[in-house]
Amino acid sequence: MVEPTQHNAQPQLPPPDGIDFNKLRVIVADNIAWIILIFIITNAVAYLIIRYTKDLYESVSEIKLDVKNDATELGFTAFTADEPQNADLISGEIEIIRSKLFLNIVLDSMKIDVGYYSRGDLLNHELFTNTPYIVDHKPATFNHYNVPIYLEETGSETFSLVVGEGPLEVNGRYNEPVSINGGAVVIRKNPYFVKGEDDIEFFFIVHSRDVLLNYIVRNLSVEPLNFYAKTIRVAFKDNHPQKAQAIIRTIDAVYLTYSHEQKNQANKQKIDWLNNELRQIEAKMEGYEDYFKRFTLENKTNNLDEDLKNTVSAINRIDSQRYEFTRRINALNPLIDGLRAHELRIAPALRQELPEYVFRDLDHLQQLLLQLDKLKLSYNEITFAYRELQREIDTHTARSLEQLMALKADWIKKLQEISQQKSQLETQFVNMPDKSTQFSKNERYYKLYEEFYLSLMQSKSGFEIAKAGTTTDFKILSPATLPDSPISPNRLM
Repeated sequence: MVEPTQHNAQPQLPPPDGIDFNKLRVIVADNIAWIILIFIITNAVAYLIIRYTKDLYESVSEIKLDVKNDATELGFTAFTADEPQNADLISGEIEIIRSKLFLNIVLDSMKIDVGYYSRGDLLNHELFTNTPYIVDHKPATFNHYNVPIYLEETGSETFSLVVGEGPLEVNGRYNEPVSINGGAVVIRKNPYFVKGEDDIEFFFIVHSRDVLLNYIVRNLSVEPLNFYAKTIRVAFKDNHPQKAQAIIRTIDAVYLTYSHEQKNQANKQKIDWLNNELRQIEAKMEGYEDYFKRFTLENKTNNLDEDLKNTVSAINRIDSQRYEFTRRINALNPLIDGLRAHELRIAPALRQELPEYVFRDLDHLQQLLLQLDKLKLSYNEITFAYRELQREIDTHTARSLEQLMALKADWIKKLQEISQQKSQLETQFVNMPDKSTQFSKNERYYKLYEEFYLSLMQSKSGFEIAKAGTTTDFKILSPATLPDSPISPNRLM
């Protein structure tokens, strides 16, 4: 049987003694043209890449994450919530920075929707800090997004715009609206722009929000540095170093504000709800206060129980006055009837009710009647003395009747007035229980709303203290750097 090792045995080669330079020279001499050609091609390709590839810069910042709940020191533990720790916190914050919701807020905080460029032979260069002009547009009407619009000055204050490579050309003036197919733009000169000696053509592009958002997402990188230290690294790449630095600065600034708002979002929503409820309760309480004010002015009181007692007393007083005037009128009627019958009979109770002048005339008339009775005993009715006395008695009787009728009319008028007052008081008396019930009901509701208002105010104060106590202690450990050298292309390679 043959051994396997013998069946697979390989021939042994002698070890090389060294490089055979003679053979190497022969090979190089035979292929020198190809070597030179490969060298030229590789260097030409490297030169073209370096020459016609834009430099890419990267701005970097470092952020330390930390959340503190200081509201517990004031005894408001019920209003605070537990925060994620370490890895969960870092992962969550990284996703927030990468989210399109947050990046939209970043875009709203920056004015990069309009890009300014100088046109080159092969490459166009963006002008970020030194722009020849400033373009303002209305997103609601503008319809030429992501298309280069070339501007050529035709005078010191006039220019012409060419949209894209097409034939659309529009003339305009600086600081005045220019309509481009319904979309209005206003172009202002930049007085601080420094123009070179070369005749360079400038153009601008109004970027849509989707293009800007994709641009930010594509060039932004967020990654953790140290989970235990809770630090993250935020970097942005762009062909313009100042632009990359500006975007990182804005992201850092917006993130600090945004994170603080998000940490207090729950408390903020509760405070907003409480503010809305407090405004509604304040409106209802003001309505009740206006009702109490009107009620007091209309009823001249805000104590209906006491006012009810006063009304009953007033009705009793008016009944007494009505009885007294009725008694006087009833006592006065026989006196008037007696005078008309040439008889004078004054009731003793009526004497105190008559005015002094009426009583005096009646007393004088009574004396004249006594004289007439005495005169009848001595004289005849046709005598001059009798007739003179009779005429005087008739005159006094007529005057007394006139006075008594006027007094009766005055008493009747007063009786009617106090009767009307009694009717009004009786109407008020009938309505008072309903008014009292309505007043008590509104007063009870007002007290309930007042207690609820004070309770909501206390809750609002607690949430506001919790909001102030929950602070994001996020720190910018390293601010956005201004890159002085590109990260690509690698010229040495």
